[in-house]
Amino acid sequence: MVRSNSAEHPAGRETGPISFSHNGAIMVYSGADGDNFVTLNGKRYV
Repeated sequence: MVRSNSAEHPAGRETGPISFSHNGAIMVYSGADGDNFVTLNGKRYV
């Protein structure tokens, strides 16, 4: 589980480092839970 402010985002079994844009408007991280994925502002892309 990844928490940012009061939001919780599922992280999978393995999660890479969380990165933010320079102004904090975009949060992105990648992970794996059988499939590799990237999460951008809480929306998961496989």
